[in-house]
Amino acid sequence: MKVINGKVISCEILTKDFTKIVLEAPEIAGAARPGQFVHVNCGQGVYSLMRRPISVHYVYADKLVLLFQIKGEGTKWLGGRRPGDLVDLMGPLGHGFSLPQKGPALLVAGGIGVAPLCFLAKEIQKKQVPLTVLFGARDQESLCLLADIEKTGAKIKVATEDGSAGRRGLVTQLLEEAIHEAKPEIIYCCGPEPMLKAVVTFSGNMGIETQVSLEERMACGIGACRGCVAMIKRNGISGYENVCSSGPVFRGSEVVFHG
Repeated sequence: MKVINGKVISCEILTKDFTKIVLEAPEIAGAARPGQFVHVNCGQGVYSLMRRPISVHYVYADKLVLLFQIKGEGTKWLGGRRPGDLVDLMGPLGHGFSLPQKGPALLVAGGIGVAPLCFLAKEIQKKQVPLTVLFGARDQESLCLLADIEKTGAKIKVATEDGSAGRRGLVTQLLEEAIHEAKPEIIYCCGPEPMLKAVVTFSGNMGIETQVSLEERMACGIGACRGCVAMIKRNGISGYENVCSSGPVFRGSEVVFHG
């Protein structure tokens, strides 16, 4: 884990849902693994008191690529960075995904949950493992990242809530058909908690291993503040674990979902 000043190469608002920033950060880019995150100091004064956790979207050479949503003053500040600006980064943090042994593999992404899965798809491609990606989004505009995923050679299925692209509805409605077609060894997913719960429940009934990336508010990023706990059950014993340090990736069968 390093604390560095990453130099901004570019910052681009892709859609209302996605902003992409590319940083020169060799110390972090060289060590990052799919599913890990960085803690970003967003701004000055009160907005810099709490870092923002952002998943590693992907890396290339010494460049670190982050994908995020502008939700408040901190991320608004980050989205306003220009080439040459410096951004205070801490990372890589957390435990990421374990790569499949032989596959096939299935990735399920919901909304901004596609961010860490793009990096994962690229690493799976290097292992020449058959890959299917299910991507659920609000509308066609939010599918702007499909081009990156298509480069991995993955088979892609899309669902949009408004029906403007792919199947109308939620991405989980594609799951049963995709499992029967792909016959995956493992399923990876990131997105809203109801989606994760649905994927884990269905996959568990089919006897398929899942790995899920949880999204929680991470204040410290290193497990000290206990502000991002999730209920995890191992060997019949349940307890709260820090998402930032024990995760953010967990075995789906170990996560106790709410509701």
